[in-house]
Amino acid sequence: MKKDAKRVERGRPARCCAMSPRQCCQAFLSDGSIRYAHRLLRAALQDAVTEELLASNPAKALRISHRYRPKFTPWTADEARRFLKAARDNRWYALYSVALALGLRRGEALALRWVDVDLVDNVLRVRQSLQRTGGELRFGPVKTDGSERAVALPPSLVDVLRGHRALQRTEREAAGDRWQEHGLLFTTKIGTPIEPRNINRHFEQLCERAGVRRIRVHDLRHSCATLLYDQGVPLERIQDVLGHSSPTVTKSIYVEATRRVQQDAVDRLGFLFDA
Repeated sequence: MKKDAKRVERGRPARCCAMSPRQCCQAFLSDGSIRYAHRLLRAALQDAVTEELLASNPAKALRISHRYRPKFTPWTADEARRFLKAARDNRWYALYSVALALGLRRGEALALRWVDVDLVDNVLRVRQSLQRTGGELRFGPVKTDGSERAVALPPSLVDVLRGHRALQRTEREAAGDRWQEHGLLFTTKIGTPIEPRNINRHFEQLCERAGVRRIRVHDLRHSCATLLYDQGVPLERIQDVLGHSSPTVTKSIYVEATRRVQQDAVDRLGFLFDA
């Protein structure tokens, strides 16, 4: 304890569990971190089952309670239109269009390859994700098994992607020998993967330029779900677009949207009380 006391004096406080009397810093893992650890453990044990090292997966029946969900207020249709209008002349316009119209996660959008996109049959396949781990940009699997999915492309988004492909060809020619081919839809001006954190900074600047509320990049996914729900799209279809494991997950996350639609539904019975 004497050493701990000296640490406090030098501006380096002791760990709370080493103090006397003991104190708690309340530095617990977040709900998201716990769920992530559970997914890793479940996947590892499932491999053990596949290799016949275990008879069953004990983590598969474990249900993690969702104590915390980040609060968010998705964009309205007007805000979404204003943002896309402000981004139209930007080289990342197609990236934001895909994220907003299809509800892709940031890592899923940045990992899209041209082989994943069929501009004839109008379908896009989400197969991998790009994340910065261990100080490096790495391609890896999507968040869950259900996250690997095929999503239909609306004709207007097909036009956006065709324009983006033409822009990328121009950038490839301008880069010349500096171009590094990765087959990606969205790249830097020399063909390399985009640093995810750069998207965050750029997105904030565009929000300011468009005069819309500043939200997180991930909230483009939330906004997509909410806008679809506002248009009367059933939860089961939204689940397919977002790659959720069940409609229950979709509803639990986008509870604010469901409340709005429920309110609208019951408001229609107002005629019963007309004088």
